[in-house]
Amino acid sequence: MKKNTDRISMTPRLVLVLLSVSVSNSFVIPRTIARSTTPSRIFMSATEESKDMTDSTSLEDESLFVVASNELNETFRTNSHSSLTSNAQFGDSVSLKPSSSDTSTTQQPQAKMLVDDLKHRQTRSIVTAVLAVLLGVLNYAWQYTHPMSSLQILTEMQSASQPLSIIGTNDKPTVVDFWAPWCENCKLAAPTLLTIEKEYSDRVNFCMINGDEAQAWPYIEAFRVDAIPHLALVSKEGDVETALIGPIPKSVLEADLNVMIGNAQSNEKVALPYRMLDVFRDSPDKKRVHFDP
Repeated sequence: MKKNTDRISMTPRLVLVLLSVSVSNSFVIPRTIARSTTPSRIFMSATEESKDMTDSTSLEDESLFVVASNELNETFRTNSHSSLTSNAQFGDSVSLKPSSSDTSTTQQPQAKMLVDDLKHRQTRSIVTAVLAVLLGVLNYAWQYTHPMSSLQILTEMQSASQPLSIIGTNDKPTVVDFWAPWCENCKLAAPTLLTIEKEYSDRVNFCMINGDEAQAWPYIEAFRVDAIPHLALVSKEGDVETALIGPIPKSVLEADLNVMIGNAQSNEKVALPYRMLDVFRDSPDKKRVHFDP
């Protein structure tokens, strides 16, 4: 009985031992591995495994980058017709700019066009300058060999003449010249009168009356003209100071005009140095003239 009891009491112990062995075989690290694997070696093993995974991932990324770079190169080459590096490797420097040969090929025609245009403009400017100088010389030579006639001078002065209505309105003395195209003395005095007009135009009024025109008769009667050329010198108030008949020397006309200008700017009146004909001596009340516009 005791032996049976011992067998029965040993049975649970045997079961426990068997279970322990089974569990150890299922969940415990094999002995050969357990002996050779320390905690530091387990960490190194995990690190190496992670590195292997990273390396594999990097290789895949590199492959994708090279493929993408090749596709980008091909697209840029098609769009811009420029040659890029086709055998790109990972880590190589890939330029997205057109090659220097294509750039120079494109810029050469443009540069040639700019140079040709610049040469054309320079040639045109030189030709224009030469023509201008030539025309100036020809114009001077023509005027020198064909001076303006006295009749042309009188005609131009007539066209630029101020109206008689300006007399006594702007505080300036006035010279009234009666002339005719057939008058030789008028033609003789024309250059002198033109010079005087240019010299005194800002201080003296100049009026030209063509005695051959029908509308000139009222003025001829007002100034009592009986011979031409007839220069009537009128003060700023409109009083006829004197009349100069025939060709008058430039110095004489200048002397009288200077005194008249001084009288216009001063209250004191000075007599004219040169007097020739006083047509209003018998009727001084008609000496002052006035004309409506």
